Amino acid sequence: MNRRPAPTILITLLLFFLLASGCNSTDPIEPADLPPAGDAPVLGLEPEFSPGLSNTITWSLPEDGGKSSRELEYLVQRSGDPQFAGEVVESGWISESSFEFTGLEHGLANYFRVRGRNLQSVETEWSSSQSSTQDAVSAIAELTDMKAEQTSLLFWFQLAATDDFSGVAEIELWFGLEGAEKTLYGTYLPGEVTFQATEGGTHEFVALAVDAVGNRQEMGAVTAEVTLVPEPIIIIDRNEEEFDITAAVLEFRMAEQYWGFGLGRFTIRPIIDPWMIGPGHRDYPVDTNISEILGVAYEDDVRAYLIGDIRNREVVDDVVNGTPVAVCY
Repeated sequence: MNRRPAPTILITLLLFFLLASGCNSTDPIEPADLPPAGDAPVLGLEPEFSPGLSNTITWSLPEDGGKSSRELEYLVQRSGDPQFAGEVVESGWISESSFEFTGLEHGLANYFRVRGRNLQSVETEWSSSQSSTQDAVSAIAELTDMKAEQTSLLFWFQLAATDDFSGVAEIELWFGLEGAEKTLYGTYLPGEVTFQATEGGTHEFVALAVDAVGNRQEMGAVTAEVTLVPEPIIIIDRNEEEFDITAAVLEFRMAEQYWGFGLGRFTIRPIIDPWMIGPGHRDYPVDTNISEILGVAYEDDVRAYLIGDIRNREVVDDVVNGTPVAVCY
């Protein structure tokens, strides 16, 4: 006759089985250990403008760490709608803490957000969104007011640039002489540029704009501005000092041969800060006295210099109404 096992034996076997199962280290994480739904990743700050047609988004776990450290996968979304109600592009679930979106559109503002999930597919809330506008087109530079022919080794022109998005950061000025390869002369903000040539000949200039995110105009897409610089006209005084009179001869038509009699710099000393007198002073000319003068009137300050006093000095260095002036005879 068969005998059924005693109930106590069955209970003992069942308890042994449960205890043995509870010691298994591969058991799933208990629900109490899962990350809370609000423990979302934190997106890195995005700049107002991003260069090119791609953007790499990064994120991190909250600073307090905690149970969010159990998150293993992330999902990133991009949309042109701040509410993510329009078209949404997703990364798919990934284990990395960064993702690159490619094929973006120039001038389009993109919005990004990320969420995480753990091995048990418990998901966090979405992070706060970040946005950035793609800027894939460089600023456009313009070089103006360049004369076809110069009259001096020293001349001026204007640099300007426009940009619709991130803004103009700087303008590169490239220079080449007589068809030689162009080299960088300097970087400037928009405005007037002074150029000092060292020799005559055909000078070529190219202006390239750089915007605030680093987009730069291509050299080959810009037409060079060309100007002819004269060979310098140099005279040497008796003290062996050189003077460039190119502009005086070519622009102001002052005959070159009349420059050959100079006495040299500082040979004749100017009158500096002259002592002025007014009506009522004992040395002030009387009404019947006719004198040759050089007059200066600047705003409310009027002065007269007797030619007889400056005939042998030729130059007066003075300050008229706060402005330095040179009075020449």
